This record gives sequence, structure tokens and C-alpha cells, in this order.
Amino acid sequence: MEKKNTVFISYAREDAARAERLYMDLRKANIDAWLDTKNLLPGQNWKREITKAIKNSAYFLALISERSVNKRGVVQKELKQALNVLEEVPSHHIFLIPVRLDETIPEDEELQNLNWVDLYPSYQKGINRILDVLDGLEKTPLELRENNQGGKRAPIHYTPYRNFSEFARDFVSKLPSASMYADPEYAIYITYETTHPDIEIPQSLKEQYPDKITIVLQNQFKDLEAGKEAVSVVLAFGGVGTKLVIPYSSIIDIAIPSIGARMQQIPV
Repeated sequence: MEKKNTVFISYAREDAARAERLYMDLRKANIDAWLDTKNLLPGQNWKREITKAIKNSAYFLALISERSVNKRGVVQKELKQALNVLEEVPSHHIFLIPVRLDETIPEDEELQNLNWVDLYPSYQKGINRILDVLDGLEKTPLELRENNQGGKRAPIHYTPYRNFSEFARDFVSKLPSASMYADPEYAIYITYETTHPDIEIPQSLKEQYPDKITIVLQNQFKDLEAGKEAVSVVLAFGGVGTKLVIPYSSIIDIAIPSIGARMQQIPV
């Protein structure tokens, strides 16, 4: 009997960015992960392939968030399939691992009986705990290939960003949801274009900064949330908390002066 060696990642579409980040980190650790956007080939029967991948997986990571537990559809079906597999697994073996992306408590009683791992507020602590569980899996080294023939693994490129927007999304997804920097001099400067049609900014600020604006994430921001297309954050302007919605495609410069780091979008 072939040894199961794959880790299946189940997630809601709204959590796709964080699912891809987890996938990339598992692959960097030489873990053979399965993610639909990376492993499904054009023309494949996706329902059949997902069912087969779950049954053939050594572990099932269920990404739990406010959006996933309240959503009907594929993510709930995947979870039910994983719970069915769990019934066949010896009680002392680990198979289904609930991975929380926020403070949401899983509604399923079966999930509540399993010890979960949190990827917030410290993503690194969470991923380290997951890797401890997966330590016994056979390592599958990274490969740089031109295409994904056979659908076994998606190719991994050593530069995973196709454009600056992808880098910006990955960068802000790693930031805490609220200020927690102990060093008062540590600050992140993000410059973005106020001419972008999808930004959300008070009219007074847009009039003051008609082309671009630089915001500072230091010790007075909260409710930072990295979505699929944009990041939202609450900052204080004149002592008043103001929510900003910043599309990744509008960001042109990210700087951290205290450590001498600066990343800029290169004009096409």
C-alpha cells in the first residue's frame, strides 16, 4: 500500500491569499501540499479530483475563519469528507487539523474536540506548530519546472511574485491587525496612488493629496485586514479614526526606514 504523504489545504475563497501563503511555506519546507489552484489541471473533473486528494492525504488542514464557517458550498463539503476519513483513522493518529485565521470558534462539534492551531496573531508560531506535526512526512524537494505535467505538484518558482501588487499583498498579509511594535522608531511607510478608481478615502484627504499619499503604520493603527484585492486599515487623522481601503495595484512604494528597506514599483 502506497504511503500517504500529501497535506490537503481546505479554505474559503475569501481566504485564498492566506491559503496560498500557507501552501508556499509548506512547499518551502519540502512538504508536498495540495491546493486546488496549484494542483488542478485544466479540464479535470474538480469534484472527483478533490475527493480523491482528500482520501489520499496524510493530513487535512481546515482553514477556519468567520467567512468559512458561515459559508455554504464546497468548503463545507470538503470538511464533511475529511470528517468521514477521520472516522477511519486510528484514534491516536492525527489527520484533521483545524487552523484558525481569526478568533472564530468552529461550529462543528467534531472540530471542537480537536486541538486547533492559530495563525494569528503570530503566523510564524502557528506554522511552526503545523510543521512539528508534519515532521514525519517524506520530504518532497522543491522543483523548478516549466509546466506541471501530471498534476502531482505545482511548480515552485524561486521568485513567487508576478508583479508588485502580488508582493504588496503578501507583505501586508504578514502584518499584525493592530499596532504591536515595541520599538517606537519602527514604522512602515506605504505610498499609493489616490487616482486609483477603487480606493476608499475621505474626500478631504483626496483633495489634499490628489495624486498620491503616504500613510504610516506605526503605533496607532488597527483593524488591518489583507483581502484578495485590497488592504483595509483604520488610521487616525486629526484624532478621528478613518477607514482606508487600498487596492494592492495602487501601491507604488513600501519603505521601512529604521532597517533601511525600500521596495518600489518599477514603472512599465
